[in-house]
Amino acid sequence: MGFMVSHDMQCVYILECSDAKSRARNYAIVKAVAILGTLLVPLLRATLMQNVSERWHVVYLVPAIVGFVMSLFALLFAKETNAFLIKRIEYLKTPIEEREQRSKEGREQNAQGGILTAVKFAFKHRQLRFLIIACCCFYLASLGTATYSTVMAKSALMTEEEITLALFLYPVGNALFTLISGFVSDKFGRKVTIVAMSCSALTCYLLFIFSGMFKWTPYLTGFAIGGFMGSYWGAGDTIGGIMFSESSPTNLRSSVTVINTLLNGVMGGLATVITMILLPIIPESMFGYMYLGLTVPGLVGAIVIMWLFVGETRGLDLKTVTGTEWDKPKKVKEEQQDGE
Repeated sequence: MGFMVSHDMQCVYILECSDAKSRARNYAIVKAVAILGTLLVPLLRATLMQNVSERWHVVYLVPAIVGFVMSLFALLFAKETNAFLIKRIEYLKTPIEEREQRSKEGREQNAQGGILTAVKFAFKHRQLRFLIIACCCFYLASLGTATYSTVMAKSALMTEEEITLALFLYPVGNALFTLISGFVSDKFGRKVTIVAMSCSALTCYLLFIFSGMFKWTPYLTGFAIGGFMGSYWGAGDTIGGIMFSESSPTNLRSSVTVINTLLNGVMGGLATVITMILLPIIPESMFGYMYLGLTVPGLVGAIVIMWLFVGETRGLDLKTVTGTEWDKPKKVKEEQQDGE
């Protein structure tokens, strides 16, 4: 959970460092470069591990050390974002008496942040409320992102050598579709991206299952599951990372983004429970189809909710977003109640 929280904070950092027209593109470029770094895994499988499954700990030790060093480097040299500094400086320049008065009068606007305050704020406002519902549906499909090794080994009966070959193309497909999602998001908007990348995820997962089950080629299998991962998380980052950030005020942005992380854990856990119930019933050769069946309803539900109930956020100024832009005016609500 700590790892995922830090990942979401990186998303907020990149978005606040980017202008309104290139947020998703910049985030996609940074993430795609990072994804290509996972080429270390198949390289170390073929060298240090030598395709012996008992040596997995050796494979992950090297990336862990590299990640720790790079995290320390970022901690020492990364600067705070302008969006945060402007709000913070403005707050510090305000007299204490005026701060207390603003805090007393504007509690509903959640001036001080915090996860509980962020949750209350999110459920009070239409945009964030429906984003949470969409994420609940979307993360039900997350099992497909964590079980591809099981599918390759148990359902497709691929050898360790074939899995290693597949993993060489996995980062390539992942990085490519991650890049595509970023450019599509800035060009056509967040909703189009979510729909397009969700459809892409379904297509790539089908190709992954067929390529593995029918013994086409491990390279295609690896590229397909990489494409699924890039498409799925491209849509997921757009829903839970970019749109959550673009729909929240600066003082609550980090806290609201953590809600996405919590939803990921809760819904992923629910999907795991469903899987545990089904595993004793379904033969290993059908695991891939089972995960496909769990993926489709969640993605379709997320697409419908996003398209019908969530507003577009592309091009918004993060310095001025309040989170109330998509709420219905009280007069409209009163007119609707009178009409009923």
